[in-house]
Amino acid sequence: GHKPSEGGYKEVLVSQFLRDIKKALKILGKFPQIDMKRLGMAGHSMGGFTALILASSLSNKFKSVVSVASLYDGSKVLDSYKKEKRVVEEGEDYWLLSSPSGTKPNFKITKHYFKDRLYLKRKYLISKIESPTLVIHGDNDRRVLVKDAYTIFKLLECKKKQVIIKNADHGFSNPKHLDRVINLSINWFKKYL
Repeated sequence: GHKPSEGGYKEVLVSQFLRDIKKALKILGKFPQIDMKRLGMAGHSMGGFTALILASSLSNKFKSVVSVASLYDGSKVLDSYKKEKRVVEEGEDYWLLSSPSGTKPNFKITKHYFKDRLYLKRKYLISKIESPTLVIHGDNDRRVLVKDAYTIFKLLECKKKQVIIKNADHGFSNPKHLDRVINLSINWFKKYL
């Protein structure tokens, strides 16, 4: 994980997330009440990108995917932090970023994230997703530009749907926008799981 969840910043790599999910799937498979043939994957922001890559890499595990405010071009995300003067410190292998309100602790992200083999193969991997995929993004997202959602949607060759929520920001801070994301996701999973 990253930010307040456990794990160090050096582990914030898509390839590490893939290893973590594989371990979680082994654990889930031990529970008879879980139908391993009806799993969906959803994620927001970096998690949305991870959901897409996992859906491609583990295509036989996930029947449906929801990607919310997913990044595609990570350099643009970093540029947005720099533009807002939220890069507090730059080390040899990391950036220390501040939270928007300054009330949450600063967090590190490794520079290696953008060199991760799965990040570098994102165009190919996204085009190979077979599971029905819902792409949701806010048109007022200043962290991850809505252009990334259009790029992802264009690359997808599977059954797909894109919803751009008017005036929604990156975190869907307006409760109406967040409710819409939740309802869209639930309905997608009901339909495809």
